[in-house]
Amino acid sequence: MLFVCGLFNRKIRFILQRKICLTRCYYETHYEVLQLPRNCTQKEIKTAFIKLSKQYHPDKNANDSTHNKFVKLNEAYTILSRPETRREYDLSLVPDTSGVRRSRNIHYDYSYEEPINRPFRDKSFWENRDRSNDAGNMQKPYYGIKGIKRVSNSWILTCLMLFMLFGVGLQAYLINKSMVFSRKALEDETSRNAEILRRLRQRAQESDGDSAVLERLQRNSDAWRALRGKTTEVKTE
Repeated sequence: MLFVCGLFNRKIRFILQRKICLTRCYYETHYEVLQLPRNCTQKEIKTAFIKLSKQYHPDKNANDSTHNKFVKLNEAYTILSRPETRREYDLSLVPDTSGVRRSRNIHYDYSYEEPINRPFRDKSFWENRDRSNDAGNMQKPYYGIKGIKRVSNSWILTCLMLFMLFGVGLQAYLINKSMVFSRKALEDETSRNAEILRRLRQRAQESDGDSAVLERLQRNSDAWRALRGKTTEVKTE
């Protein structure tokens, strides 16, 4: 079943390619009738039409092929002479670009091509646009804010790079200041603790000194009392 599907898709691919080839071989666009490229100007279209219409005019050539050529010239000029109809006609043309779809399976591998209409890639749409509103559009604010004109992409990129560098520099400065502040706070806390410890040691030493004096006085007092008691006993005897 999968093999049959693969053969069927290959057949479709062959038919599509043949159809595209036949279309390109037998179909003559209005630009080809006027012998002009797709990006030609309105003036060139008018000049080519006048030149070819004189060449293929029925009064000058009475055969059928010349008459058909003259009819095609009139049709091509009618379509391409106006920007609106020309734009619609350009959209109807099939570009040369084609997309490829590929499918994979564990049993077979096949692919086929199909035309993809991508008018946004055709430069002739921009060149053949309606230019009557260009002056008015140029006066309008590009970013929707009055007074702000359009700036180049390079200028915007430069401003973004400078802003990024400023942000990085500011972040580095704030980090450095934070580290310095933390270090200073730690040093101040250490100094305060050292001062408290020094005072406690001093008080402890002073307290130890007073105790020694009191202890010494107590011993002297006890010794004097003991000596006085012995003296009293001797006198009594």
